[in-house]
Formats: sequence, structure tokens, C-alpha cells
Amino acid sequence: MLAAMERALRLLQPLMPFITEELWQRLTINSKNRAKSIALTEYPEYRPEFDDQEAEQQVAALQGIVTAVRNLRAEMNVAPKTELQGTLHARTEEVVRVVREQADVLLRLANVKLDVEVGAAPRGRAMHHGAGFDLMLQLPAGEANVLRERLSKQLQPLEKARDSSKRQLASDEFVSKAPTHVVDSIRKKLGDYESQIERIRATLDSLS
Repeated sequence: MLAAMERALRLLQPLMPFITEELWQRLTINSKNRAKSIALTEYPEYRPEFDDQEAEQQVAALQGIVTAVRNLRAEMNVAPKTELQGTLHARTEEVVRVVREQADVLLRLANVKLDVEVGAAPRGRAMHHGAGFDLMLQLPAGEANVLRERLSKQLQPLEKARDSSKRQLASDEFVSKAPTHVVDSIRKKLGDYESQIERIRATLDSLS
């Protein structure tokens, strides 16, 4: 860790000369034959023997899962201290291995315990689609009911706006007379409405 930190400071030195100098002096105070200043050290260069693509991919997968859980907590107003249960549908063996080997890390960083299954989640059942995985979380009954009511209320005006946009676009008279940018704007809004509706329905299905 100290070696990685020292190299990171040397990498940052041209951009942050003063703070890196201060930290580097403290970090290397007991090092023998050290330079008088970080500015007099060699700039780090790429070394192939340190390249570990497998480790990078595993860390990326772990970060993706933690981020997905935290984002879902924020969207559903679930406190970080509430331990969650869930199922992660892994589309790669690498993600399966990460979930099984890093269960303790996931519990510390995301406060979640995950069962892992190979393959994509059943259609309409995933709450989050990530790179290489689908995620479903189980909420406490009380919080699930509150979330279900809130999402149902959000769904009604979206469906009304979607239907209105569809009626406008289905009218040949409107499409032919309206300026092009107006029609394009309605088409874009329709796509946004349908996307939001699909996400909300997927979440409601996962809560049923």
C-alpha cells in the first residue's frame, strides 16, 4: 500500500506539486537514500509485470454491484443501515466468483447479502441491469408497501402523458401541420415516458 501510494504521489506531482511534496516527504521520511524532493525522483512508468487484467475486472465487477445496490437504496429511500437481501443473476462466471468470494466485502460496503444465480433474471423481474448482472433486492414489507404506493402514483401521470403523445403522433393532420422540431420533441418525450414507465413497472413487478 505504501509503495502504491508513493507511486501515486509521483504521478500526481506535476499537477499538484505542493500537496504531493508535503505528503511524499512524510511518507518517505524513513526511506534510505531518498531524493531531497519528489520533483527529483523518477516519474513512474508502465511495467507489464504489474498488469493484472483479471484483478481489474473483478474489482470493476465488485464496484458495479456496490454502486447498483447503493443507487437502488437511494431511489427507494432505504437507509444504509438497513441490511438487505437480494438475488444477483450473473451472466458471467467472473461475476459469480466475485459475489461468492467477496460476500463479506459486499456486506461491509453495501450492507447486502446476495444469493447468486447464473443467467439473466426473468423478464420484468430485475430492479437493476448492470454490466454482466441483473439485481433484485428484497425490501422489508413496510418499506415495500410505501414504495409500491409511491411508484403507482408516479405511473398514472406518466401513462396519461404517454397516451397524449401517442394520440398527437397518430394524427396525420397534426404531424403534417406541426413544425418538424415540435414533432421530434413529442417523439423524444414519448420515448422518455415509455422508458420511465418500463422501469417503474419492472420495479413494481419485483415487489409483487
